[in-house]
Amino acid sequence: MDKIKRGFYIGNKKIGEGEILLQGMIKGDLNNINSIYEEIDLMIDEGADLIRVAVPDKKNIESVEKIVKYSKVPIIADIHFNPLLAILSIEAGVSKIRLNPSNIKKKEDIKKIVDLAKLKNIPIRIGGNIGSIYYEKKTQGSIDDLLESVKREVNLLESFDFHNIVISCKSDDPLDTIKIYENLYKIFPYPLHIGVTATGSDEDGIIKSVIGIGSLLLKGIGDTIRVSLSNESFYEVKIGRKILENLNLRKRDRIEIISCPKCSRCNKNFEKILKEIKENFQDLKIPIKLAVMGCEVNAIGESKNATLGIAMTRGKILFFEKGKMIKSIEEEEIIPFLKKVLEGETINVSE
Repeated sequence: MDKIKRGFYIGNKKIGEGEILLQGMIKGDLNNINSIYEEIDLMIDEGADLIRVAVPDKKNIESVEKIVKYSKVPIIADIHFNPLLAILSIEAGVSKIRLNPSNIKKKEDIKKIVDLAKLKNIPIRIGGNIGSIYYEKKTQGSIDDLLESVKREVNLLESFDFHNIVISCKSDDPLDTIKIYENLYKIFPYPLHIGVTATGSDEDGIIKSVIGIGSLLLKGIGDTIRVSLSNESFYEVKIGRKILENLNLRKRDRIEIISCPKCSRCNKNFEKILKEIKENFQDLKIPIKLAVMGCEVNAIGESKNATLGIAMTRGKILFFEKGKMIKSIEEEEIIPFLKKVLEGETINVSE
């Protein structure tokens, strides 16, 4: 799908034209500002382009101001119920505001926020969520209710001649989420922030997020993404980065470790060695592919598509560079050997 969209900036990041931006969410206690700084650094290290912070109370504004000054990426304030918190967050220097279309109901309050956003040239995201929409129909919680809630809020902002709008409309069901965003994409010219809400944790949440976010991105729908998990914030960002990398929507900046699915031919120490390799190298910031194979059968073929490869035989490990067998190594020597290789001491691994 191709369509002309409105493009504008969130801080120093362009949205709506080209690169898909990856968003993270602060989860720590805003009163412990040093731990928040650490959380921000971890998210940025995993590839966060934008970071959102919930602002539940007026007393948190001082922390928001500190976060804005500290962060190397734009900060977004997530506002519910209290319009004053949006005003104060904008004055504190945030680069974008997220408003829920269901819980700030007075037009005059929205207009005050819009007027200041115009003055400061920052966008507003209309962030609909299946768990907090205002029901006007008997359907209670349907896709139609959620879409209607978002449409109404977008129309209100447009009536104030405000058009730096980002839209999101999330369900906890990935298939419903896909339908919702397909509708939004047809209706509005604005950038879309995509994700699946309340997915859970670990593999449950990852699977739902990959289905929802991945399917939409393959259709050309989505300008920013957030993976929502009940896990730590840096882990959400890591999963989001991997989704973008595997869709070729973001260039890899660190090692990719692939491995075989195992069969009866597999070396008995395969899982142990694979675990050690991942523990030692999975966060290494070298953009190469390392293939780890449990036997010789697919080793050469897989290694041709990888920068480096290893194949386990009975008691030995064969080491490949771009499909060419270089040497045979004892199993217990593989980790020290790979460390030397990846530090550039043994062979040239540049592509």
